[in-house]
Amino acid sequence: MFIETLPKATQRSLALLGEKKITQAFYLAGGSALALHLGHRISVDLDYFTPRSFDAADLVRQLAKAGTFAQEQRKKDTLLGTFNQVKVSFFRYAYPQIAKSEIALNTAIASVPDIGAMKLDAIGTRGKKRDFIDLYFICRAGHSLEDVLGWYRKKYQGIEINLIHYIKALTYFEEAEADPMPQMLKRVSWNRVKRFFEKEAPPLLRKAV
Repeated sequence: MFIETLPKATQRSLALLGEKKITQAFYLAGGSALALHLGHRISVDLDYFTPRSFDAADLVRQLAKAGTFAQEQRKKDTLLGTFNQVKVSFFRYAYPQIAKSEIALNTAIASVPDIGAMKLDAIGTRGKKRDFIDLYFICRAGHSLEDVLGWYRKKYQGIEINLIHYIKALTYFEEAEADPMPQMLKRVSWNRVKRFFEKEAPPLLRKAV
C-alpha cells in the first residue's frame, strides 16, 4: 500500500489506534483508505466505520488514554474529533462490506469496491471535488463506471435506489467547483476529470432509462 500518501502524523495516529486495538471493530474508508490503495493524492483525515453500534463515550475515554483527544461532536454511534492533531471520525455504517478489507498499519482498510460505492453515494448527495477525483482514479485503475454502479447496487441492496439520480450526479459539478484541489501525487486537472465523466456517464444514463 502507498503509506507515503498519509502525512507522518496521520500514519502515527492510524498505527497507534490499531496497535491499542481502539479501532479493531472498525475499518478505514474514505479518501485516506483510497489513497493507500491507489497512491494518487495526499489525504490527512481518518474516517472509520463499523456495522455495529458502539459506545461513543467509552471510545472518547480510550482515545484520551491513548493520546490527546479533542471532541468536536458526539451522539449515538457517531464521534468526531482530533486525535494527536489528526482529524478522526467514527460512524456506525449499517451497509455491508462487499469485499474483504486489507490490513495496513494495524488497521482494516476498506476495499476499492466498497470505497467506490461510498464515493458514488457521496456524489449523489453532495459531491465534493475530491470525491469526483477519487472516483476518476478508481476508473483509471482499471474499473469502469459500470463496475462502480454494480458495486453500489450490491452494497446498498435492500433499499430503494434511484440509479438515474446517481448517474446524473456524475456530471453535476456546480457545488464542487469552489472546492480546493486536493494535493495530488498523480497529475490530473479538474477539467480532465469533468471531461471523463461527461463522456462516460451519458451512455450509462441511456441504458438506465
